[in-house]
Parts: sequence; structure tokens; C-alpha cells
Amino acid sequence: MKKRVLFPVALVALLLLGQQVMELPVKPILAQSQAPVVTIAMKNQNEEVKEVPIEEPFNATISHLDVGKYVIELPKELDWVTPEKEITGITYSEKTRQLTLEQTSEEAITFSLKANSVGKYQVKVISTVEKQKSVPFEVNAIEKNEATEEVQNEELTTFAEAPQMLSLNRLDDLTGWGDISSNSFGSWIFQQKSEVFSSTLLPKGVLLTSLNPGGGRNNKSTAPTLEEQIRAFRVDVPAIQYHSRDESKTNTIAWYVPGTVSGYLGKNPTVNGGESVTMHGETDFKSLGLVVAVNNDINTLQEISVGPKTDIGYPSDESKVSNVDINTFKVYKKTEDIGRKFAYDVTIDTYKFHVTVAYIPNLETDVVNVIYTYTNIGDSTIPGLMTGFNYTPEFKTAKITNDLGSIGTKTAGTIKYMGKNKGIFGTATAGGHRAEIYPNYREDGPDSWAAWSESFRSRDGNRDITKFMKGFKNPTDLYSVGDERDAIAPNTQIKEDTSTNTNATISMKWNPKDLAVGESISNSWAYATEAVSSLPKLHLEEGDAYYTTGDTGGVIKGSWRNYEAGTSTNTIKYSIDGGAYQNYPVSYNSLEEVGLAQDFEIPISLVAPGDHTVRVYLSSNKGVNTSTYSKIFRFKAPKPKFDSTISVKTDGEERTSLSPGEDFTFDLAMNMATQYSQLIDSTIRVPLDSTMIDGSKLKDLSITKQDGTKGTISFNAALNQLEAQFPTSFVAGETLNLHFAGQVIDSEDLVDQQLTFEATIKGTSGDVVKENFELPAAEKPVKQIDIVPALSTVTVNFLDGDRQPIVGYEPYELIGKINDHYDLMSEIDVIWIIEEIEDEGYDLTNFPTNERGLFERGGTVVDYIFNGNINFTKFASTVGFGELTINSNTQVYKPKLIDDGKGPNNNLFFEISDTRNKADRKPWEIKASVVTELTSSKHKLPGNFIFRTKDKNEIVLNKSEEVIYKQSDTVSQLTKVSFDSNLEEGLQLKVDPGIYADDYTGAISYTLENAP
Repeated sequence: MKKRVLFPVALVALLLLGQQVMELPVKPILAQSQAPVVTIAMKNQNEEVKEVPIEEPFNATISHLDVGKYVIELPKELDWVTPEKEITGITYSEKTRQLTLEQTSEEAITFSLKANSVGKYQVKVISTVEKQKSVPFEVNAIEKNEATEEVQNEELTTFAEAPQMLSLNRLDDLTGWGDISSNSFGSWIFQQKSEVFSSTLLPKGVLLTSLNPGGGRNNKSTAPTLEEQIRAFRVDVPAIQYHSRDESKTNTIAWYVPGTVSGYLGKNPTVNGGESVTMHGETDFKSLGLVVAVNNDINTLQEISVGPKTDIGYPSDESKVSNVDINTFKVYKKTEDIGRKFAYDVTIDTYKFHVTVAYIPNLETDVVNVIYTYTNIGDSTIPGLMTGFNYTPEFKTAKITNDLGSIGTKTAGTIKYMGKNKGIFGTATAGGHRAEIYPNYREDGPDSWAAWSESFRSRDGNRDITKFMKGFKNPTDLYSVGDERDAIAPNTQIKEDTSTNTNATISMKWNPKDLAVGESISNSWAYATEAVSSLPKLHLEEGDAYYTTGDTGGVIKGSWRNYEAGTSTNTIKYSIDGGAYQNYPVSYNSLEEVGLAQDFEIPISLVAPGDHTVRVYLSSNKGVNTSTYSKIFRFKAPKPKFDSTISVKTDGEERTSLSPGEDFTFDLAMNMATQYSQLIDSTIRVPLDSTMIDGSKLKDLSITKQDGTKGTISFNAALNQLEAQFPTSFVAGETLNLHFAGQVIDSEDLVDQQLTFEATIKGTSGDVVKENFELPAAEKPVKQIDIVPALSTVTVNFLDGDRQPIVGYEPYELIGKINDHYDLMSEIDVIWIIEEIEDEGYDLTNFPTNERGLFERGGTVVDYIFNGNINFTKFASTVGFGELTINSNTQVYKPKLIDDGKGPNNNLFFEISDTRNKADRKPWEIKASVVTELTSSKHKLPGNFIFRTKDKNEIVLNKSEEVIYKQSDTVSQLTKVSFDSNLEEGLQLKVDPGIYADDYTGAISYTLENAP
């Protein structure tokens, strides 16, 4: 690649430097027996490297390769870089991703590649001749910020060709800089960009003029002195010029192509005259240039420019800026470098400091860094030193009229905001040129800046220092913020029209700072140029890219631009992980927008959780494609969401209310609900209301994950809150439980109040990208507990003499407030129960002493004790023998019907209940006796009842009681005795011959009594 540098020197003579040709080094031819070698070096550098940063072109040089044909298959992580000039013997197929080498000699062959992903990639140079061995080599690609280079570039955050800034030593370091104050200090920087494209406006290419400190005009017939030169220049106010170049010409006129447009930003000195006699240029009377204030006092604001303050032409001593010591003025340059440093001393009140103004261009990108350094050279601290810069970047364009470079009428262009606080730019009315000013290009850019337009009268004499703060929100406050950030919308045009004496102006401001003796501070900004290109442009947003879960978890962001086809549709094409390209159409809404950068955002769906490579390029309506750019999207885990519950229990039962003095347990269960989320160094806080919970009585504190991992937990008495730490990772699907036991303060004053439990959770979330996390207020787990009066229960038991519940009578409960009175003898239900039990043959032996009293915490038990009896509870009350036949012989008959209350049967039965105390129980027996003989209306049948016992003894019943059943078991409370007539048991009737036929009835008595 060739570079042409034209360097007119403002004070001596016009010097034309010869062409500088940069060629790739070629290794000497070695003996054929040497094995092929592949070396890797960054593009435009010679030193071999072991690692290459991704997205940076590098050269692969193959030496000692035998003559023949070779094929190189590139892995998908390595991209072919199209050379600026065709390389003989190398062809590349985008479809097959193959390089074909036609090696016709033993000279080294070099080509360029670029890695799009981090990793180590194996590449083979494969010979098509069967017997020749392949040549393997490895490419180790690393992240950009891991690369170590002598010159570390910073990428500009603007659209213009993504220019790069050269890193510098600190600005007060003059190592390598030479003092040229005695012979030359003006400079023009012309840069012929190698990638200038043809267009209707610039048919021959374009020259971009990147630096020219302003100058003054001297109409004296004799050469000016050095002091006169210094006073005439505004070294702090640069100018930019744009000219087309006719590459077929080699003289100065080559820079001025008839019919093309030239552009001017700031004042433009002329160069077509004898500089030994007359100084050329127009002094910029509008820009304030450098300004400072001390003591945080806006009333001390003043400019510190080298150069005339009032008249055009050679200034008098009175017209110079009085606070600058002109005798300290110095100019520095580096050997074979076109950058400049201007230095001088300034005195403000009693404070003295040294100023350097440095212009450091990057010829590869047409970016010029403007850097100011202030060093305290006095004997005391400079308090509240505010530094600033004011510039009126008057933008004009004009057509070149003839081959002599005559310039036609200059027409005012337009100035607009870039938006997003990037800066401002000027464009030619007819298009074709653009000048860009970037306040925040470097880390030491202004704390605030503002741009606006106002009326100026050209060459109006003294500049007005009060205009410096005009564009800020509060012009009387040195800390005020500029409108671009807060009020003026992006892309708002700032009017610039010389016909009405209106110009745009920009002020940059660095907030006040104390400057100690010997201490230095640096300020900077940058400007760049851009020519209209007929090719489409695509720029991806800087910085790392991330995606999350969901259908549109990732977004491709960037900007595009195209002058080519007006409002026709262009297409942004993108591919994910080497898949098919997808289309995203973009177009300008109107012709006025054509050529302006347009932001775009393309939502994409990526599969979590791995990294994904997205490749993007812009295809114009005419099928012209930009380069393909790669972006690695790294998975950004979603912020955690929890399914959290708070449980408050007493005796294992969930509660929504508690009473004063009541014990309870608290459990907070937090389940991580979002997939891929994790939380590290979790801190959980549960505030406790000290008026309702006694922190000193907390116990059983714990925080545990479901796998048993424990954290730490304690009560912070000063803040009245539980504080738990869980340092290990807590991921999706896991549950964390915080537990403690407590007690409500025993005070009836709390009744009808509400106790609220809630938990806050903080920690560090994420995996690749770690962020501070705090559970949103809307997602905090909350549990509200009503404080209700404390109740107590009086439990009334009805017991037999053995202190066992009487069958059929459940305990009776009476509920009331603690310390209220109760009286069981006033409770009608209790009275009814006692009476029912007594009706069943029980005797109440005593009245409990606590059947009257107060409801007490923990409850009260009242026992009513009854002594029992032994008695029949069921028995057959009626026995029938039916109609009997009187025979000539004595007959014995069984009963026909016995009524047991469930329907007649012929079995005699008894049910005996024995509720006596166990100690009082004795064996019992059943006796039977005849109360009334069988009697009809006229006759009697004495001695006719017979009873057969269980052991088949026959007893003739009469008036005396006879034992028919004995029971020796005293354990059972209920005994059933049944005499089965089918087994010849129970009551029978004997009928003798000769009795009178009639209806007979009688009565038998059964007696239950304790056995002797």
C-alpha cells in the first residue's frame, strides 16, 4: 500500500516528501531441502506472533514450499481477508472455503486471514501431488483485550469508518519530540486514504486534510519576525479542509480537481503565495479556544489562547491575550511525524501553569486527537481549576472552478448532533463531505459539552468570554450540564448560515479540580473526516453481546448507511452459528435521510446456555455487499425469580392469627424458579417488629439448602432483624429454608394489631455476567398475622369411678378469654349432661373444686366423677307359649314368642351393665321367682314353671328365689346372657293331664344381685 504525504511548511518553503512504499518482507531463498515453514504475524507487522486477537487480520507466510499446487481448507472459525491487490497464484472460493495455491517458484507466499472465534484451530496446506507431504500449522485466537501489542488501539464509538486512536505517552513527556520553535511550527496534514471510492461527486478520489492550526494575515512587505508569527497564530483552533485529488497529476494543482467540491471546517489559511513575504490565512476571531477559571469562580473565566485578540493582521502588544507569556512559546514535532505540540506558560492571578496543545493524527483513520495538558509550575496549589475549550466550526463548501485551483463561492453547510452524546458533524449542502467532532473520544474527554448556534459578525473585534457557558443549562454554574444530554433531541440541526451571520459553536467543559504543585491534568477531544462512499457501510455495536432465554433473547445492534440507491430497500443478512443467512430489510424513509447512519436492532432467538457466533453483512439494492462481521453472543443468565412462601405454625398447625404470649415457628422456603439462574453470596434479612416479637427469645435459628448445606444466621439486635448468609451457589430447582422459633410478646395491647413478616434477598446473580441482585419489592414473600385475644379452654370430663370416660359422653369444652370468669353450674349443657348420667344409674360423688374459676393460659380440666351400679339394661319382658294341647300325659313346652324389642323370638335374654368401680366389683347372679301363678279367670296352675340353666339343671320355680345364672367375670362392664330354647335352655311350661282348658297368664320376677 502506498502513502502520499504533502507537508507545506508555513514559515519556510513548500516541501514535497517523496513516496513512502511499504512492502511485505520476503525471506531469502533457501536450499530446497529445507522443510516448509508457516509463520504468523499481524497484518502490516513483521514480528512473528504466537497468538492473534479475534477480528484482527493477520498474515500467514509459507516459506520453502515446493513448486506445485496446494489446497487449504479453512475451518469455519477462520475467514479469508480479501487482499487490496490480487495475489498471484492464490484463489479463494467462498462456497467451498478453500484456498488454492499455484506455487510456481520457491519464494515465500503470504495471505491474510481473520479469526472470528476464540480457540486453537488446525490448518493444513495439502499438496495435490500424492507423494508430497501436507504442511500443518496452528492458529491460536484470543480475545482482543488479551492481545499484547506495542501500540494499543482504542475503537472510536462513531460510525465514520470506525477510526482508531493512536495511544500516546503521557502528554508532559517530550521523549522523542524535537524543538522546532526557531524555524517552523505550522503544519498541514494531507492524507490520501487508500480505500477512497469513486462517486459522482469525487470522480478522482479525495484528499482529507486533517490538521491545520489557524493563522493570521500579515500584509507587511518584509518577512515577519518569530514573535510576530507567534502572535498571529491561533494554535489552539484547528481547521479541516477537504479537496479532491487527480492522481494523474503530481503538482500542487493535483489537489484541486475542477468541478469537484471542497469543504472547510473552521478558518482556512491559503497556501498559494510566497510565505517568506506574507503570512496567509484568516485569524479565527469567533472561537474562544482554550479557557480556564480558578477558585470555582465563574467570574475568573478567561481565554488563554496564543494569538491575536482583536485586529486582523499583525497584532500590537496590547491586542495579545495578556495572560500568556509569549517568550515561553515552543513548538515540538517527532522525527518523520506530522504531529505537533505547542507549549507556553500562563499566569492567572497568582497562579502559574504550563500548557501544551498537542495534535496527534492517526493517518490510518483520519482521526486527530487534540490533547491539552496543564501542569502547575507555581509555588502553590491552584484551587478549583476549571478548563475548557470553545470552537466555532464554521462549515463551508465550494466547487473548484479551474485547474489553477480557484475556488468558487463558499456555501454554508449544516451542523447536526450525532445523537447519543457522541458529538456534532458538519455536512456539505450538496453532500460529499462530512466533518465530525467527538468530545468524548477518550477517557479524559469533557465532563459536559454543549453545542448551539447564534449570530456572529465576522471579524467583530474582541471575543466575548460570556458565550462560553451559553449552551449549558445554567450558564452561571461551572458544574452545569450541556443540553445535548438533557434537552436537545439527537439529530437536531444547529443552524449555520453565513448569509445571516449565524454560526454553530461548541463548548467543552472539564469540572473544577485542585491542581497541586507539579501535578498535571489532561483534557482531550478528537475530530475526523469522512468522504461520501458509493459502497454500503455496516457497523456493529461495540462491546460484548449477550442473550437471555426466550424467543428474542438476543439482539443484533448496529448501524448501516448507503448512498447508493436512495430509498430503495437494502438487506441486512445474518447467520447464526454457520446456519443459513436470514434477511432483515432496511431502507431510508426519505431522500433527506440518504447517507445518514441509521441504527438497527434485530431480535434473534438463541438456544441457551452456550456461546453463539452471529455473522452479519449488509447487501445493497444493487447487490453490493459489505464485509462480514462476527459477533459472539454469550449467554446471560436471567435474573432469579423465586417461588417463596412464609409459614407460621403452632404445634404443627398453620396459623393466620396468634395471641399475645403465644409460641410459634417461622419457615421461609425459597425455591429458585428460573432455569439457568443462580445466586451467590446470598443475604436474607427478615425484619422483626420489636414491639411484637421479643428478639431475646428467638431459638432454633437455621438456614439450610435441600441438600443439607447450611449457612450462617444470627439476630441483629440493633436493627431488629434476622440476618442469614448463604455463600455457596444457589441454582434453579433448589430450595433454601430459613427457620426460627419465637414468641409473641405477652401484652393485651397488641390485640387487633397485625404482625407482618417479609424477607429481602440480595446476592450476586449470573454466570458469565455477574450482577448485583436484589429481590424486587413486588416479589418479596410476605405473611400477615392477626393478633387476636388469647383464648383458653375449660375441658369438662365425665368419668366413672375408675376415672374412665363414661361411655356415650364426650368431653365438653368451654372457650373463653384468658382471665375471664367461668361457672360450669351456669352452663345448661353441663347440667343436662350430669342429669342424663344420673338417670342412667350413676351417682355424682363430688362437685369439683374448679367448676368455677378463671380461664387460664394452657387451659383447665374439670373432672366430674360418678359412681356406677349394676343393673339390667335390656331383658325379655313378655313370654308367650301360644295355644297348647292337653294330652293324657304330662307335657313340657318351650316359649313360642319372646319380645326382645327387635321383634319376637323364642330365646330368653338379659343385658347387664356393671359400672361399679373395679375395686368394688364382685361376682353377681340372676335369680328367678314366681310372682303370680298361671291363672285364668276361673282356675290356677301352681308349680307349672320350669327353668333349665346353662348347665341343664331343671329348677321348678315357685315363690322363693332360685339362682338361674352366675357370673364370676368382673372385668366386663357389659354382659349379655341368652338362654337358647333350641338347646333346651331357659323358661319352660309343664302341662299336666286333666287341667282346665283356658287362657292363663302369670308373672315371674328376675333379680340381679351380688353374689355372696
